[in-house]
Amino acid sequence: MKISLLILTTLFSLNTLAANSKKVFSEVHSNLYLAGETHIHDDIRAEFSEDLQIFEANGGEVLALEMVETNEQQTLNNYLDRRERSEEILYEYLKERWGYNTNSYMEMISKARELGLDLLAVDLPVELKPEEVTVYPVIPDISLVRAAREAHMAKVLCKEDRKTTLIIGSFHILKRFLPAAIKLECFKPSYSFKL
Repeated sequence: MKISLLILTTLFSLNTLAANSKKVFSEVHSNLYLAGETHIHDDIRAEFSEDLQIFEANGGEVLALEMVETNEQQTLNNYLDRRERSEEILYEYLKERWGYNTNSYMEMISKARELGLDLLAVDLPVELKPEEVTVYPVIPDISLVRAAREAHMAKVLCKEDRKTTLIIGSFHILKRFLPAAIKLECFKPSYSFKL
């Protein structure tokens, strides 16, 4: 019963954050946007990708990516620099590591590069992840891996002083998760919205 209540609370909380990225990037002034997505909704990600143009036009400089571990930042840099085979290497990395529609994520990353945005890897490298709790299914509120990932992401985002938007799984943007980790790390204001 307690587990079901936690799951329902998490899902209900997400409904209150829904927003259109075009409107957010046009009307909400923030140095850090946390854009929560459902990883399987490619059409919403495609719309977000198009809205990156508005983000860039309003001073946006960085697209931060949950799906790339920080130890792979050079892979993103090589892609931005158009180094030989860099697109293929990034594609294979995402295909193996991320597991969602690699083509859709590559289209978003390509759009960011086309706009001149920098790319920032924010996820915790797999070798640094703690052992997960033994409850199944793992509820976000008690997940040791989620907490470690968000603490790591907060450190990375707090070091970034340019206007940034992070695309991330939507439950991470709940106030008690990544925004709380950022507040604990550096008190950096952020604006969370669900795509």
